[in-house]
Amino acid sequence: MVFDDIPIFKKHVREYAVMKKCMFEFRKADKSRAYLWCKHRKNQNCLWQVNAITVPNEPTAKIMFCNLKHTCKRMKGKRNPMCNSRFVADYMIKTLGVTNSIPKPMAIMKLHIWPTFRTEIPYWVAAEARLMILADLHGRFEESYTKIPSLVKEVKGLDD
Repeated sequence: MVFDDIPIFKKHVREYAVMKKCMFEFRKADKSRAYLWCKHRKNQNCLWQVNAITVPNEPTAKIMFCNLKHTCKRMKGKRNPMCNSRFVADYMIKTLGVTNSIPKPMAIMKLHIWPTFRTEIPYWVAAEARLMILADLHGRFEESYTKIPSLVKEVKGLDD
């Protein structure tokens, strides 16, 4: 399987982990490679593992080794730590597309994440994801501070 780059590969694997109710950790990860294994590898001897590297002289990443068979016991309960606020924000942007209204945190929890992944998320994760969505769509306030010097020049230019 081929991906555009390593960060897109990581997002894809995180979505897989949320859907399958499992957890992974990075053994090695940088811009050119990502080696992931099951979070329970050490204590339950789970052999789940996925390795991907960037293809030389190309902007793509390719899976080099893949063992998707979990030998560990799956998580019990309805929460998955892999379903963090960045994952929720990325998923919501992908599914909502360009809309005028961003759902409130409770709607994100009950109408979007639970029906799709059967995973409960805490309210603060949904609230933080909503803030990330708004920042991604409308910009962050820190970015506007970089425009102050040009604004000052424009205002001084009006006085002349």
